[in-house]
Amino acid sequence: MPVDGESYTPTAQQTFKETVADAVKDAKPEAVFSSDTIINAIAEGFTETLADTTEQNIQSVFDTGYIENASGRQLSKRARELGFIRQDPVTATGVVEFSRNQPATQDYQIDAGTLVETAGENPIQYETTESVTLTAGTTSVRATVVSRRGGTDVNVGQDSLTVLPAPPAGIGTVTNPEPIGDPTLTDTNGDSLRRGQPRETDTELRNRVLREDGSAPSASAEDIETAISNTPGVVSATAVTNATATDNSGSGGLPPFASEVVVQGGNSDLIANTLFTTMSIVDLQRLQAGTFGSAVTQSVYDSFRDTAVTVQFSRPTVVAPTITIDCVVTDDFVGGDPIRDAVIEYTGGVDATDTEIVGLELGDNLYTDRVRTAVTSVTGVRGTTNITIDKTGDGTDDTTIDSDGLQRLVVSKTELVFLSSADIQLNVTSV
Repeated sequence: MPVDGESYTPTAQQTFKETVADAVKDAKPEAVFSSDTIINAIAEGFTETLADTTEQNIQSVFDTGYIENASGRQLSKRARELGFIRQDPVTATGVVEFSRNQPATQDYQIDAGTLVETAGENPIQYETTESVTLTAGTTSVRATVVSRRGGTDVNVGQDSLTVLPAPPAGIGTVTNPEPIGDPTLTDTNGDSLRRGQPRETDTELRNRVLREDGSAPSASAEDIETAISNTPGVVSATAVTNATATDNSGSGGLPPFASEVVVQGGNSDLIANTLFTTMSIVDLQRLQAGTFGSAVTQSVYDSFRDTAVTVQFSRPTVVAPTITIDCVVTDDFVGGDPIRDAVIEYTGGVDATDTEIVGLELGDNLYTDRVRTAVTSVTGVRGTTNITIDKTGDGTDDTTIDSDGLQRLVVSKTELVFLSSADIQLNVTSV
């Protein structure tokens, strides 16, 4: 069973047989190993078993200990121990245009999650990532879509998405005016399109680890976010990392080579287990909590080491500004609670019935126009004359204007807007 550096060469059956024969003859010199003897048959069977099963198993076990030789799940485990996570399939994004032949006589809403497909027997499916409205007097509206699976074949050319399995009301046709997954193009929010990619192969993962000498100080923020976001019940997640030797803890940051994961939604035990199974032990020990949110500490059993491992992560820092709304109402006005509930339906929070609503996600800015739209959707509200979003509590508006000219309250990527009815103040004028 020779080991030479990082390689293992299985011992051949003939070598085993010669070794067995020498040992037997040392003990019993008169033993005969001719082909028709019982002792020869026993030696043949025994050494064949050693060479064909035991030796092969030993080689397999040996190989899994090295990045250069491991494959499949064993390669994923070896890579994870060094701080590398195998990259999952990447979905593609793009833009589709919903159309009708004649100008609409009313507004038609196209919900987030609306399916569009390529034509053919095995269609590729995509879904809208946002709700959009084809407004009265227009014939088309565009929306961002994402493929429902990853891979390279989801990066399709223009005019490939032409099928609507369940056409929205008022919509006749759909197509994608530009290719899906072209990173030189942008979606409806101005973000670069994401190109679809397949799951990272053994060769790609192995080369990535070896290229970086297996010395990555921590898993990347993108790898951590992907793993947590796929956990059931999780709405969104973000990871903050300090991939340097500089200690930033004294200035509100993280220690050297540390990470903090901020998670919206999901069961704490499941989140901790996901972090444990997708991160190396070194990375787990470097996890921080409480700097960018509320700390959560969970215990996960490590069966390999037969011990409990402490896993930390954070819940978001809640942003709960006071929103003061001056609105004009008619005789049909149904009261203040429906207005507050409509706003919370957009922002997220706890409505008048004490029901928790999921609205904005981690890092989503709070837009004044979206608040106005929510308010004016309520029966009896004619319009708004002023909306103040006060985050600091000084009674003044804390919104700023973005590059598109839209008024919004800026929210950091580790913060989450979450309101209660008490955070929404109404000044009502009747006409």
